[in-house]
Amino acid sequence: MMKRAQSPHLDEVIRREQSPLQKRICGRLEELALTPAEAALAVGASMHLIRDVLRADPRTPPCPATVGSIARALATTSEWLLNGESADPSKGKENQQIDCALHAKATQAAVQSLETAGLVLDPGSLSELILHLYKRLEAAPQA
Repeated sequence: MMKRAQSPHLDEVIRREQSPLQKRICGRLEELALTPAEAALAVGASMHLIRDVLRADPRTPPCPATVGSIARALATTSEWLLNGESADPSKGKENQQIDCALHAKATQAAVQSLETAGLVLDPGSLSELILHLYKRLEAAPQA
């Protein structure tokens, strides 16, 4: 398969500071030889979905539904996009739906813990903390 030249818009995004999530998205786009618009349109999303996430402030993570849409567009999992846990982004578990209520609980628990301790985390570390709490809540028996 012939590799296309990278989009000038993607080049512009890559040059500035990025979150780990944004770096994984850019890397996956390059691996798949897709532009952000092509990847988004392939799964029926707005052509601006991925571009907007790449242009966003790296300290502002996208919502879980957006991460899920991007994961589908890039033939990977939300888990890999968020924390890079899989060695091969195209393998592993099928893309799972994120339980928004459970994600909200995990996020609230993370924020409360940080506020109580008087700590501030960078976006990547905050994302990892939320994912850790999400997994613990997901594994806990439901009351």
